[in-house]
Amino acid sequence: MYTRHLEVPVYENRKGELEASYYNHVHVALNRLGESLRLELPGLKTLDLILQRDAWIVVDRAFNDIPVVAWTEFETEHRASLHAPISCIIRLYHANAEIILNRVIEAMEMMLGEQLEEMVGSDMAGVISYRVAYIRSHRRSKYPSRYWVVIDPFGRVLNDGDTPSHCHSDSNSAKEAACVNAQFHYGLKGTLHPSDKYEYMSLYGGEDYREWIITLPDYRQSHFTSHFTERNVLLHIRTKTRYDARGSRLLFVEEIQSDWHQQSARKRSTVSWREKIPQAPFQKEWALLAIKLVLQHAIDGGYSAIAWTPGDIQQMRYQCETSSMLRLYDRILPQYLLQLSKAWDGRIEKTLIKTKEPWISPRREGDYWVVRDKLGKFETRRRLTKPQALAISERHCKTIELVVPLFHIPGLMRRKIADDAFPLFGEMMVDKVKKALY
Repeated sequence: MYTRHLEVPVYENRKGELEASYYNHVHVALNRLGESLRLELPGLKTLDLILQRDAWIVVDRAFNDIPVVAWTEFETEHRASLHAPISCIIRLYHANAEIILNRVIEAMEMMLGEQLEEMVGSDMAGVISYRVAYIRSHRRSKYPSRYWVVIDPFGRVLNDGDTPSHCHSDSNSAKEAACVNAQFHYGLKGTLHPSDKYEYMSLYGGEDYREWIITLPDYRQSHFTSHFTERNVLLHIRTKTRYDARGSRLLFVEEIQSDWHQQSARKRSTVSWREKIPQAPFQKEWALLAIKLVLQHAIDGGYSAIAWTPGDIQQMRYQCETSSMLRLYDRILPQYLLQLSKAWDGRIEKTLIKTKEPWISPRREGDYWVVRDKLGKFETRRRLTKPQALAISERHCKTIELVVPLFHIPGLMRRKIADDAFPLFGEMMVDKVKKALY
C-alpha cells in the first residue's frame, strides 16, 4: 500500500467535496478489481493515479512516485444516502497541483469505466448491480397497493417522472426497466439471472436456488463484506425449492447469516473495532427479520411449508464446531416461528428430504478448488476446477434421507399475511390478531 503521501510535506491542505458518482465508482472498482489500483493518466505525461480505500493519490513515476496531489479523509460515517456528496481533504504537494484536479477526475472516470466494462462476460460480470423490490403500500397511499420498483447501483429508486411512473405491475417489467437504464446511462447490456455464487455450499438436490440479500443503502455508515460487493448487506438468505417424502413443496432455507454482525462481534474485544466495523443495526432482531422475510416469500410463492438445515449439518458444511450455529438453527429459528404463529397454533415438525450426505465439501483456494472432509482424512490436490470439485463431491457422497425441521404454515396465518402483509419491524400483536380473525 502506498503511504508516501503521509510522509512528504504538504504545500496546502484544503477542504473539498466529491460527487457521489465518482466516489461510488471508485468503491465499485476497488471491490471488483482489487484493493489497490494504479492508473496511468492519459495526457498527463508521467503522472499515475493510485486508488486506495483511504486515499486517491496522484504520483509522478519519473521522480520515484513522489506525490503531487491526494484526496484523503473521506467523510462517509454520517453519509445520509448513496447519492450524497463526500466531504474530503485535498492535499496539494506542489504550487500548481490544483491545475490538474479536474483532469485527473475525468481521466479516472474514463479509465475505470474501460476496465470495468472489460469484465462484462467474464466470471465477474454484472459490474453494475440493480435491485428489484416488491412493495406493499399502505391502504391510504397514493400508490398501488402492490407494485415493483427498481433500485439503481447508488440506492435510488428509478423514476422517469412524477409518480407513479416508478411503479411496475410485475417483476419482469421492473427488470426490463433496469436493463434500459443500464444501457442508456452506462452503455452496458443487462444480464438478468439469479446469483448462484454459493450454490456449491448447499445440500445436494433441490431446484430454483436463490441468494437473497437484505441491504441498508441509506444507513449513515458504510460497510462491505467479503461475500457480496453490495454496500451495507445486513444479512443474506440462501434458499431452494424442495419436496419432502410426503410430496409437500417446501421453501428450504440453506443458510441465514449476517456477516456484518459476525464481524462486529469478533472486533468487540479490540480497542479500535468501531473504527473498522460500523455498529450494525438490528443486533438482536436480525434473525427475526430474516425469518419474517422467509415467511412472506413462502406465502407469496405458494409453498406448503418452510424447512431448513439443522445445526449439525451447518457444522459439517463449514467443517467447524460452533455453538452459535447450533443455537441459531436448532433453537432461535424454531422459537421465532412459534412466536410468530402463536395466534394460529403453529408447530415445528420433522420431515425427510432426499439428498447426499455432506461429509466432504468443495472449497476455493486461490485460483483452484479442493475437496476435503472435516477430519482431514480426505483431501484432493489443489488444482481442480469448480465443476471437477463438485463432481468429486457428488461421486463420493451417498444418497440419504435427511431428517430436517419443518414448519407448516397454518391456513389462517397464510390468509392473514397474504391479505394484510407482514410487520417486518416490531412484534406482532397476538391478541389483536385473534380479535381481528375471530
